[in-house]
Amino acid sequence: MSGTQGNFVSDVPFAGGWIIYSAIDLTSFSPNLVLTRNALGDYSLNRAAAGAETYPAVIGINGAIKRLTVYPQLSSLPFLEQFGTGAGTAGYPKGAAGIPPFTGSSQFTPPTGPPPKGVRITDVCAVYQVGVVNLTAASLSLNRTAYANNVANSITNVPIAATALPLTAAGDATGPYFVKRAVTTPVFETVDQSDLLLELSVTLANTGTIRIYALGFHLDFNYN
Repeated sequence: MSGTQGNFVSDVPFAGGWIIYSAIDLTSFSPNLVLTRNALGDYSLNRAAAGAETYPAVIGINGAIKRLTVYPQLSSLPFLEQFGTGAGTAGYPKGAAGIPPFTGSSQFTPPTGPPPKGVRITDVCAVYQVGVVNLTAASLSLNRTAYANNVANSITNVPIAATALPLTAAGDATGPYFVKRAVTTPVFETVDQSDLLLELSVTLANTGTIRIYALGFHLDFNYN
């Protein structure tokens, strides 16, 4: 039996990850949205009654580690040569990607590339409270911005389901809205020199108020 060399690489990510950024972390671009201590443990970006105004609040997932590694071993793949290959040489182990049970000949199909790593955003969330009168508009937008030297930023919209959000001031009586929207086609974030940014945009009606509590992400993660 040959020895084990290099990395053992898991291709199945862990589900159920959660990252939330409170009002303390959000960027609002306006002095009119004031970070406020409403009560102990209750903090939000608040706008008191005013005219018709539009405010964005933005956060990037800069706290989540991305995995961009290109493996230097055989054919750019990591390998586990616990038993070697059928030819008696070291190599990436045969076996279908995923979790057992495997059916038929799929269990003998060798992987053709390293499994993706890092984080995969599955949905995005917003927590906000509408007061006095309904909002005129509210929406969520998820965008990937890639940076390069002396080149215009490359911005790619990541589609999410039902970008429109609740507008009614009824949320003011019972507490804030917690709105969750699925990412249409979740993928691992492997674009180098990029960030993924979530923006909540709200447009107030005259005399309306808003509290923006948090923006968040549910995600799958794989660092094995």
